[in-house]
Amino acid sequence: MLFEVGKTYTRYQIHSALGGELQTYLPQRAGKIVCGCFKPTLDSKAPDEVLVEDSPKVKQKAEMLCQQGGAIPVFLKLHRARWKYMGMFRVKKHSVDPEEIRRKQQESGRKNIAAVLYLEHTSSEVYSTVQITKYRVIELV
Repeated sequence: MLFEVGKTYTRYQIHSALGGELQTYLPQRAGKIVCGCFKPTLDSKAPDEVLVEDSPKVKQKAEMLCQQGGAIPVFLKLHRARWKYMGMFRVKKHSVDPEEIRRKQQESGRKNIAAVLYLEHTSSEVYSTVQITKYRVIELV
């Protein structure tokens, strides 16, 4: 399957191509985070900035992404069944600084934030295409 920047996909299409869970912000397969699926209603600055909820499973997935390194395909939810492909992103910074978290809680109106993930686009090409083949991600520029 080819993912093209700016095109939309269902969560099932994303799952079929990449694996991982259908209902989580960082689906994983075989101990690796396979993509990011972020909701602008929760993370208004996504994909550049993702607020990590203060729950064990959510924090564990954020830490897993930081530790694995590399880039993952990132999708933003547009509406009920459509997710827009934004490109390949990697973790730039993971912050658990209490002052920064307090500031993000005030900005977002959310009180349950444990960390902030800062992501960066990995390609200089704005319109990259990603080839997904048997759970391998190959970026075509």
